[in-house]
Amino acid sequence: MVHHRPAATRVTPSSATLKALKPLFLIHIRREGRHWVWTGRLSRSWPCLFARGRGWGVARALFVLHGGVMLNGQHLWKRCPVQSCVAPRCHSTEPPAWGSKRRAAETARKASITRRNAPVRTRSGPVMMECWA
Repeated sequence: MVHHRPAATRVTPSSATLKALKPLFLIHIRREGRHWVWTGRLSRSWPCLFARGRGWGVARALFVLHGGVMLNGQHLWKRCPVQSCVAPRCHSTEPPAWGSKRRAAETARKASITRRNAPVRTRSGPVMMECWA
């Protein structure tokens, strides 16, 4: 019998858990203007709090604690350049808009895929070629 491991699902902590963790969050936050800079432990250079036997993503937890709505598996996007900022107003569940350079790069990438998969014309007619690039 083959057992498959289920895919990991991000689960937003319950409101009771977040309220219990709130004092621990506030100890490690330094306010600098509109940014809340995390001074606590980092996990892979991102703010993380270890409590109750597991690690908690600080920005995600504070976003929910301050009224943000997140579904399971939904991504939280940063909207400010300060990496250790955990302020809820500096995060959003909406992905950022693409700039002109990013849009041009995506258009060029799609065009190169289309060219690679296009049929090759020969004297006898179109022939599909496989691309191993």
